This record gives sequence, C-alpha cells and structure tokens, in this order.
Amino acid sequence: MQFSQRLDRFGAEVFSSLNAKRLKLEAEGRTIYNLSVGTPDFAPYDHVVQALRDAAADPVQWKYSLGDLPELKQAVCDYYERRFGVKGITPDMVASCNGTQEGVGHLGLALLDPGDTVLVPDPCYPVFEAGVKIADGELAYYPLNAEHDFLPYVAGIDPEVADRAKYMIVSLPANPVGSVGTPELYEEIIAFAREHDLIIVHDNAYSDIVFDGPRGGSFLSYPGALEVGVEFFSLSKSFNVTGA
Repeated sequence: MQFSQRLDRFGAEVFSSLNAKRLKLEAEGRTIYNLSVGTPDFAPYDHVVQALRDAAADPVQWKYSLGDLPELKQAVCDYYERRFGVKGITPDMVASCNGTQEGVGHLGLALLDPGDTVLVPDPCYPVFEAGVKIADGELAYYPLNAEHDFLPYVAGIDPEVADRAKYMIVSLPANPVGSVGTPELYEEIIAFAREHDLIIVHDNAYSDIVFDGPRGGSFLSYPGALEVGVEFFSLSKSFNVTGA
C-alpha cells in the first residue's frame, strides 16, 4: 500500500523525537531536565478533580456529545469579561475543541483552499506549520527577532504577500521566544488585518504563564479585534489539566 504523498511534507514530530531521546538517556542512567513539552507542573484544583470524578460516575455523561453545553459557552463569555475585560463575546461565538493544538491544526481545513497563503511566525510552534501543510496551503514566514523584541513586525511584511494571505497566526505570549504583546502592537496587527483583508488567529495558550513584568492578556480585548480575528485559549495550560 502506498501512503498519501501528503505525508511527505512532514518530518519527524519534534516532541516525540525528543521524548524518545529522553527515554534512551534515562535508560542509560542519565539525569534529564526536560524542557521540551510545555506542560504545567502544578497540581490541578481540587474542585476540578472532583467535578471530573462526579462526571465519570454519572452514566448520562457516557453518551455522544454533539455540541457544547450552553452553560459552557456562557461560562467562557463570563470568564473572558472577568479575566480579560472583553465585552461583546456571545455564546454563538464560542466553540470548544480537544486542545488548542488540535484547533489550530485543523483550522486550515476549514479556511484554506489549495495554494492559499498563511502568515506564520519564525520561529513558531510546530502545529502552526503542520496545520497549513495538511490543508495544502502555502507558508509565508515573518521573523521574530531581537531587533523588534521578538515581536511581530507587520511593517516588515511584504504587502503583496499579506494581500495573498488568508490568515495570520500570532502567538503571544510567544512560544518559543517568550515575548509578550503590547497594546500598541495589537492595534498595529488589527489595522494590518483590516488593510489586507485577512484573519488574525491568536494563540493565547500562555496568557496565564507570565511570572513577572508584563501581564498576559487577550487579543480580543482591543477595539476591532472581534471583527478581524479569533482566539484560542487553553483551559489545560491555565488550569493545570493538560493530561485530561
């Protein structure tokens, strides 16, 4: 059997490769400090664990789920207003997915036609690239470098490339460089999206993992963001339940 040529676009998965190397070195008796996968090392909240136990004991929960519960969608709206000061999010604008990685990875299948261009940061989290490749899209990189504090510099993006782009992925706080967005930057990105008629896909998985200095926030808290973008927020990262 011949596998799809689509698989030729992908190399070895970086985290699986690193984990295999870790296991090999540990088997040799080496002490390893694992800085690869960004998973919280704090315990989950007791009430979250109890809610999971209660749900697992309820036979009703062992049925197909065809959509998000209204209570969940409303809770997201309330949380965004309480945590980030974002007003205007309504339940019909909310959808859950099995992790931010899965959401970003499959977004291209919903938005892209073959050959469509996507702007992604360089360096970037691997799924930003993989989601475009699996949807037959074209990658266009914009750099995150020291000259611009490792933040997106939209003035340096070729306008012709921006005009071709279907969407632009922005990850702030940024993985892997750790830079945190500023109000001025978000305003520039929103204006850039309007000018070039593209969607901003904001990866907000790390907003609660900022230890000092600037605070993590939400792209959607800035005027005009709801008209040009979507945001992925990570329950697992923020509430220490990545394994669930």
